[in-house]
Formats: sequence, C-alpha cells, structure tokens
Amino acid sequence: MFVKTAHAKIRQSQRNISNIDIEKALRNPIHKESIITDELGRKSQKIIGDFTTVVINPDTMEVITTYPTKKSKRQRYLKGR
Repeated sequence: MFVKTAHAKIRQSQRNISNIDIEKALRNPIHKESIITDELGRKSQKIIGDFTTVVINPDTMEVITTYPTKKSKRQRYLKGR
C-alpha cells in the first residue's frame, strides 16, 4: 500500500487514475528516473509504468502526483526490453 498527498489525490481523481494503476506502476516500472532535489530541498523520483507515471518522495515513499504515461515515453523505455 502507499500513501498519497492531498495534491496526488486531487490529480488522480482529475485524471481518472485508479489505485490499481498506481500500484502497477510502482510494482512493475518500465523505468525509474534519478532522484532529484528541488531548490527547497524536497526529493522526488519519477516511476514510469506502462500506462501511469507516479512521482514519489523516495525518502517516505509518499505519492506526490500521478499522470498517464505518454506513448512516446512508453515506446522509448519498452524498446530495449
């Protein structure tokens, strides 16, 4: 299970993304981007799934936001598989 920020809950609802979609991306990603730190010291990492991209805080594993994975990204990362 995972914890979502208030922002993530709003975006998930707006974008019609299910908890199952998020869980699939987290359990079976096609790509994980490097951890980045913003100017306020907040860490984040993009976990790219077949159909859903999830941005997490890697320290707390809290979901920050989620959105559909673009077709071009899916093709790029699946190409090498």
